[in-house]
Amino acid sequence: MNNYPQNPIRVLLSVCLLSIVLYTFSSIAQENKTTDAEQLVSALKKKLSAIKDFQVDLGITIELEYLNIPDAKAQYFFKAPNKSRIVSEGFGLLPKQGIGLPTNDILNVAHTALISGTEVYEGKKLTKVKIIPTDESSDIILSTLWIEEKSLLIYKVSTSTRKGTLDMVFSYATPEQKYGLPKSTIVQFVLPQFALPKSLTGDLQKNNRAQKDMKKDVKGKAIVKYSNYKINKGLRDDVFTEKINN
Repeated sequence: MNNYPQNPIRVLLSVCLLSIVLYTFSSIAQENKTTDAEQLVSALKKKLSAIKDFQVDLGITIELEYLNIPDAKAQYFFKAPNKSRIVSEGFGLLPKQGIGLPTNDILNVAHTALISGTEVYEGKKLTKVKIIPTDESSDIILSTLWIEEKSLLIYKVSTSTRKGTLDMVFSYATPEQKYGLPKSTIVQFVLPQFALPKSLTGDLQKNNRAQKDMKKDVKGKAIVKYSNYKINKGLRDDVFTEKINN
């Protein structure tokens, strides 16, 4: 059999054509991933839109390096689209994203969404969706959500903000899960010391161990348990401004 030398121009054209085909299919796949992610985010937002208002009792445990913080009780109030209030005496450490509707701020900003794979968690197949805010002034830099598509429940969230990082794990119970409201939330966070309340940073400086092993960042964990939900009962606007007696 004769071996004919290949025409270098034909070889170059073939390589270029193959590259164009591969790039086209790659772009289509990427576009489909983005489209699927946006559809999933839209479905989540539609589910959350069923919540017009709610109030709930909170039991809060904080675990912070070098400090013993007593457990706290609080009440949380929410009214769509963005009114919220926490009522608790002398308690202000819990990260904002840790209670109430912790994914609201993530989903309801201009963003790019992209599916980045799946993961099995506690027997459930979860879809990983990355949410990247397009507003450069956003406090949130990047969030990853682990979502069960069938139930439209978010079981895990990892968020990087300009003040630190937050990892959240959610559990659910009926009937609140039909609204996407959790039974409990575990928040693990890493915060720079300047982001802590001054009263706590003062306590850190008084702690001998903290003085000896002072760190730039402080690790902590918050466990939030929810009870006595009252959903869509028609909260008045003045609930968010009036003084509430505990």
